[in-house]
Amino acid sequence: MVSSMSNDDKKQAIAVYLRYYLSISMTFVYRQLHGAASRFRPIVLTSSLSNLDIFPYEPIYAKEWNFFDRVQSRLERLLKRKYAALPPIHIRYWKRIVREQKVRLIHAHFGPYALEILPVARAMRIPLVATFHGFEASMLLRNPIYVAQLRELFDYAIIIAVSRGVAERLIGVGADRSRLVVHYIGAPVENFRYVERKAPSEKVKEGLPIEFLQVSNFVEKKGHRYTIEAFSKLFSRYSNCNLTLAGDGPLRGEMEALCRRMNIEDRVRFVGRVTTDQAIRLMSNADIFVHHSVISEAGDQEGLPTVIAEAMSTGLIVVSTRHSGIPEIIDHGVDGFLVEERDIEGYLSALGSALECTDAFGRRAAEKVKSKFNLDVQNGKLLEIYDRALSGQKDPIAPC
Repeated sequence: MVSSMSNDDKKQAIAVYLRYYLSISMTFVYRQLHGAASRFRPIVLTSSLSNLDIFPYEPIYAKEWNFFDRVQSRLERLLKRKYAALPPIHIRYWKRIVREQKVRLIHAHFGPYALEILPVARAMRIPLVATFHGFEASMLLRNPIYVAQLRELFDYAIIIAVSRGVAERLIGVGADRSRLVVHYIGAPVENFRYVERKAPSEKVKEGLPIEFLQVSNFVEKKGHRYTIEAFSKLFSRYSNCNLTLAGDGPLRGEMEALCRRMNIEDRVRFVGRVTTDQAIRLMSNADIFVHHSVISEAGDQEGLPTVIAEAMSTGLIVVSTRHSGIPEIIDHGVDGFLVEERDIEGYLSALGSALECTDAFGRRAAEKVKSKFNLDVQNGKLLEIYDRALSGQKDPIAPC
């Protein structure tokens, strides 16, 4: 135990900052923390704790917001025309933690939280790495105050975009290409292992049930409405198909009602929020994975949904959309299928094509994830980004 502690003490400390630790949809943060621990001593800085039974971690430093903190933050934002601002007492607290823990680098997830912690990094004169995932590099870019404040971040931090689509949107509002890198989150292929399964084309010939699956929050950009509409037509053509929708969220009740109106409630199963282990079991028993991402009415977009990489890793054929970074992982007609957003007939056609697939499709999908979107590979590249930030290199960042 003493030797282990001594080895940890020799590692450079880095801090991962995000406002909320840790929602089920942010498993990627947890995976990166453990990936970084091989070379660094990561600590977590946050304002709110949840799901510690699912994501146990030490050390975590939490500074909750009270009523006066919110008032001070609001005044700071109003007076200085900022989108995001920590109250002074929080800035002082995080500066003390950074100093006491000898933190050498801060990694913030999501644009608004990177803006919050930027004054701390500047004051302590340490590098800041900021990862942009989706909504904050799409919907929020409609807010001129947010965009103006982002330029302060772009001048100081190394910016990580989780897809080329996210990168181009950030460059469009002033991000410097030389300080921006595309870095994929990656899927843990050792957990989402390839599953030998009978090809959909064989199941169709033999009249066997075929299981479709989607795992995602019930929010507008996940496109559940279009999946349900397409499946209402698919069921009339292929009587042995079933659809499982895993996840929870504000639109779940509305989607359940839509299934009842379309008289397909007996063919669509809602299983609620699932853990990683439960998602793996669902994928292992499925034949085809669907994920009809769309740009929401408010402008919210995906980055590159990690769940697609996870499904492909198990050998599932994925039917998705030409949306944000999704075409960066799916080659249409080679290892999956892509359709235009909200195109029900095109979606229906792609589902039919997926039913004709041999097992070669799933094998190609799994091989691609193993070679390019493997979590271990991508975590290694993240450490290279940390090394570059710590070294103070000024040359353009090579893409990951």
